[in-house]
Amino acid sequence: MNRLLTSLLLIISAVVAPCVAEGFRTSIGPDEVPLVIVRGSSYEMGRCLGELMRTETRQLVAATMSYLGLEADPRYSDETLDAAWEAVSPHISDNWKQHSAACPMAAVLPIAT
Repeated sequence: MNRLLTSLLLIISAVVAPCVAEGFRTSIGPDEVPLVIVRGSSYEMGRCLGELMRTETRQLVAATMSYLGLEADPRYSDETLDAAWEAVSPHISDNWKQHSAACPMAAVLPIAT
């Protein structure tokens, strides 16, 4: 099964990627697992992923925040999270920062930039 999925992904990548400007979404298998193929700069790929997975991303963030009770927990205040970002930011690649900034913006998540 893993070989089949890997082969399928490689075939889709080879056929779709040259034809697609920035991204493509489909589903595979009997469970209709989402498959997203993106290309471009880190920012472009993040934006495209956010747009293509907008519904799922918003549902995941809302469910996680609600389940863990993070909205009311002072450990996860904007100030605390900003301080944590400042502490780890120097150790994160610029490519990942661009991707991470673009994806939630495209998914229309409430983030500060």
